[in-house]
Amino acid sequence: MSTNIIPYVLNQRKRTLAAFIWISLIAALALGLLNIQFRTWKSVIALFSMAFFCLPLLFLNSKGHLSLAASLFSYIVLIVINVNMYDGDGIHDAGILAYPIFILLGTLFFGKRAALIFSLVAIGSLIGLFTLKSMHMSIQR
Repeated sequence: MSTNIIPYVLNQRKRTLAAFIWISLIAALALGLLNIQFRTWKSVIALFSMAFFCLPLLFLNSKGHLSLAASLFSYIVLIVINVNMYDGDGIHDAGILAYPIFILLGTLFFGKRAALIFSLVAIGSLIGLFTLKSMHMSIQR
């Protein structure tokens, strides 16, 4: 994010990032509680960890460190998506729908040029997930 932007736009970005972090915190807590019922412990730990890490991100955002907060938030979201999909059905999991949201959030926070980077990261993540899940399935046989 550029530092040469007017204060109004900076305030808008700060509020938008805060809103997404709050939404993610609440969703992570709710989904973590739901996953307790299904006994998917890796997903539970990942979701509650995300909720925990959202608190320092809110602090960083409030202090004006938007780039750092947005970068860390994007990284944490990607990790949680990957853990949940690995714990679930791999590339056949419904969580695959979170990747376009990940790309859109990256574009929202870092501009349209980040779309390519976030798309490549999502594709790489899917390839890595497929490889790990395939290796895991072959070991179990």
